[in-house]
Amino acid sequence: MKKVTLFLLPIIASLFIVSCKSKKPASIQKENGSQELSIPFSSKEFQTDNENFREAKSGNSPDMSFAEDIALTSAKGQMASNINSKIKKSIDIYKKGYNAGGGKDFESKQEGWQREITELTMSNIKVIGKKFFKETDGSFTAWIAIEANKKEIFESLISKVSSESKSRVDFDEKKYKEDIAKEFSDYQKTN
Repeated sequence: MKKVTLFLLPIIASLFIVSCKSKKPASIQKENGSQELSIPFSSKEFQTDNENFREAKSGNSPDMSFAEDIALTSAKGQMASNINSKIKKSIDIYKKGYNAGGGKDFESKQEGWQREITELTMSNIKVIGKKFFKETDGSFTAWIAIEANKKEIFESLISKVSSESKSRVDFDEKKYKEDIAKEFSDYQKTN
């Protein structure tokens, strides 16, 4: 009997260990077939920070250069939207804090400033990363990361606002720079 027990003991222990392992929860990937993907340019050095606006987007096409164009256009479009929003908010701070009335005249100037600064910024963006992938269907996916320097945008905005003769009357350039610097430094990319 002892020989049988000694013989069966390792087998029972093996079964016990195997059964304990099977009680561990299966990973999400095994349960529903999903896969975790690694997104190019998603690490911290490719995200907007206190010094630069950054954006990374992809494009897909049967033609590799067209996929690159799609990715660049998409990244520029998203960045322009973010910058435009920031400039509008900054000018609104100016308008409220410095009695820059002028009604519709000021509104059209504000829109002009936004457009000019955004266009200038988009013409001076820097590509900081490119990656290309050939898909199983033969198409190409291009990923592009770009950046624009916040200081240059900030200085362009200060220059536009301070050069306006109507707005100079109540304009305190030092105070405005402080207000806008805070607004720009508060912005962090959230996606």
